[in-house]
This record gives sequence, structure tokens and C-alpha cells, in this order.
Amino acid sequence: MGATSYLMSLVWASSLVVGVVLALQGQQMIPSYFIDEKTLFPVWPVTDPGAALRLFFATMLVVLMPKFLGVALEIKRARHARESLGATRALLGVVTETLFSVLLSPILMVTQTAAVFQVLFGLDSGWRTQSRDGAGIRFMDALRYHRWHILVGVLMAVASAVEGVEPWRAAELETALKQVTESLGLKPRQAFQPIRVAITGSTISPGLFESIEFLGREESLERLRSARAASA
Repeated sequence: MGATSYLMSLVWASSLVVGVVLALQGQQMIPSYFIDEKTLFPVWPVTDPGAALRLFFATMLVVLMPKFLGVALEIKRARHARESLGATRALLGVVTETLFSVLLSPILMVTQTAAVFQVLFGLDSGWRTQSRDGAGIRFMDALRYHRWHILVGVLMAVASAVEGVEPWRAAELETALKQVTESLGLKPRQAFQPIRVAITGSTISPGLFESIEFLGREESLERLRSARAASA
């Protein structure tokens, strides 16, 4: 997608240039109202603004369809989770993102088109090759730098896994949480400690799964979501 996005910017710029040239050419052309064959009435130029409008709406539908589907899924999720402002936040997010996309798209079109021409003509486009030697990072350093990102991911995965557990008992909860830790490649001790803090507010507590069972589904999910929001 990286190289293709640059090429699509070139295609977009080319289509804009062609459209402008055709529009200017159409203004300079003198229409011919009489064809070679003999006719009693002139042949008026035929314009179809409806076709242009249909093409515009079809293009907007293709471009915005992923956003519409995303909003629909988010509204469905918010209703299922009984979030009062979930749908409103989703709509505001899509509107804001679309507005910024519209403003940034022409800038990206120009810069990426210029980069394509620089590459084609062998000019320096400012890209540098990646340095893969001598610039590594230790695993523990990466874990320390990204501990909050990992914590958010673990809590999101846990909330999704336990949301559909039936029946809501300690044994079933333990099975679901262990499956999550295995899928994330984490040891139970690494994953269960932040879950314990999110659920009980302490690193020392009664049995984790029994605590989740005691709090109930709604309260446990609410605490996981609150901990995720606080860590983000």
C-alpha cells in the first residue's frame, strides 16, 4: 500500500489536470449546430448534468462506504455495551477525521506526486535507507517503553474474552483468561497482575477469578474499561 498510495496520488493529479484541460478546451471550442447532412433544425449540444451528479454520488459512496460501515458497527457496539454517548462520539470522530482528510489530501497529492517524479528522474527525494545494524533495542527496553501500550492491549483482549463467558463462574473465567494469555504469548503471571490491579485495585487480593465472579459481569467489564481508559 505504501508505494501504491504514491502512485494513486499521481493518478489523481493527472485526472485533475486532464479535467481542467478539457474544461478549458470546451470553453474555447465553437459548437457546430449543423451537421453535414441537410436538416431543418439545428443540432443543439447535449449536456447531462444528472450523469455528472450520479457519478459524483457514486464516487462519494465508494470513498465513504468504509466509514459508514465503521460507524454502523460502532453504534451497534455502543448500544450493546449501553454506552450513552458511544454513537455521538463515533459520529463526531468520523466527521472530524473526514474533515482533516479533505484538508490533507491535496497536500499529500502534491508532495507524493513530486516524490514519484523525483524517483523516476533519479533525483534525491529525501528518502534514506533503513539502518538495521547497530541500532537495535533490547527486549526489556522495548517492554519498558511500551508497557502502557501492552497493558491497554491486554485489558482490551481480556474485556472482549470475558464479555461472552457463560456461565459466569470462576472456572469458565479462568479458562477464557488463560486462552487470552496464550494467544498473546504472555505468561499468566505477566498478564494476570495488571488484570488483578484493574479488578481489585491492589496487587494483593483474593483469587482473581473468584473476585471477577463475585463482582459480576457488568461491574468487572466496567472496571476493565476504566483501567484501559486510564492507561491510554
